[in-house]
Amino acid sequence: MCWVRVWDLATREQVGKPLTGHNHQVGWMVPTVIEGRPHVVTGSMDGTARVWDLITREQVGEALRDESEHMVAVGIVSVDGRALILTGGGDPMVRVWDLASRRQIDRLATEHCPRVSAMATTVVRGRPHAITVDHMGTVRVWDLSSDRQLSAPVVGHTDNVYAMATTVLDGRPAVVTGDGDKTVRVWDVDTGRQVGEPLTGHTGPVWAVATTVIDGRPVAITSSGNARMEIRVWDLATGREVGKPIINRTDPTPAVPSSEGWPWPDSTSSPTGSQTCGRWRPWRSTTAPIS
Repeated sequence: MCWVRVWDLATREQVGKPLTGHNHQVGWMVPTVIEGRPHVVTGSMDGTARVWDLITREQVGEALRDESEHMVAVGIVSVDGRALILTGGGDPMVRVWDLASRRQIDRLATEHCPRVSAMATTVVRGRPHAITVDHMGTVRVWDLSSDRQLSAPVVGHTDNVYAMATTVLDGRPAVVTGDGDKTVRVWDVDTGRQVGEPLTGHTGPVWAVATTVIDGRPVAITSSGNARMEIRVWDLATGREVGKPIINRTDPTPAVPSSEGWPWPDSTSSPTGSQTCGRWRPWRSTTAPIS
């Protein structure tokens, strides 16, 4: 059994009971607000995505299941006022689900090889977009209003891409990716071009990426490593690391999505990772609640 726990960031205490239901590694989560209540959507290697009410700690409705082997990428977005969940991971397809009915309503044939490894959502000029990537490092951008891929695929990674999150940089939508080559890269969603040089410093593959804003500046929080877990903070405007990394030389520590975008009124509580076979796994997360 795998679970999700919610923690009070001020007291470092667990809030309420864990969220249970997944029976394999939970690798992705996205926060959102449904009818004014905070929820989180989780994707798991057990082949399901689940929606949880963070007030009651209960699963809402049936789990989403498809024919792929597992779900390691989840996104959530509003299209024409309709809340949609996007899932991917077991094959090159991105499946689109209606949040209210839990029914699959569409799917994108992404041509990713061999499968979708990470996903994020954003809004470009008022239109909802999805950004997807595969283990070969190819990034694709999709207009979800038309199901159309925009421009040519973005290439430039030198290894597997395990995580991504969206942000805004100089007023333009951008995506931050975590790579197997130990680098963090920033891409302009409109042009498909890399912004600046890769951010370096990690000593292992970058498994998790989250974005937030601190003192008005866009920031990325990234996590890497296996036995030695590192968490680093980056100022995306300058491309420089902020402060010293957090290093755990014993057990891996979960990388927690930032409170920016979390639907808690005081932004002091946040869900964290999943435990599988006695080992903590980092979260790969986007910060794109429905507004």
